[in-house]
Amino acid sequence: MTINGVAKPQSAELMGVTGTGQSTGRTYVANKNPFIATPRLEKIGNVVSGHWILKFKVVGNPNPPPQGDICPGCVFHFTLKFTVFYLSLPPGKVSGPVATPDVLCQH
Repeated sequence: MTINGVAKPQSAELMGVTGTGQSTGRTYVANKNPFIATPRLEKIGNVVSGHWILKFKVVGNPNPPPQGDICPGCVFHFTLKFTVFYLSLPPGKVSGPVATPDVLCQH
């Protein structure tokens, strides 16, 4: 799909992203199919700037015994939001992308 003759991202999928909490030792797992906001493109002359938001749900389950856990029985949920910016410069060169991460807390 294109906008004004410029390629527009349509999807994103993770192959499996996990991490270990530094203070909790918990394993955190992101979902493989993020929420994807409609990419916004702006064309000025021959330069196109793009802005794309991806949100991944992340879950951290309690550590199994005998490991200690800061909150046994509690499951932690949060959203990891990436705002991706890029430039498309002629002739067909892309600058970036640059992704800025934010953690959105959930209760």
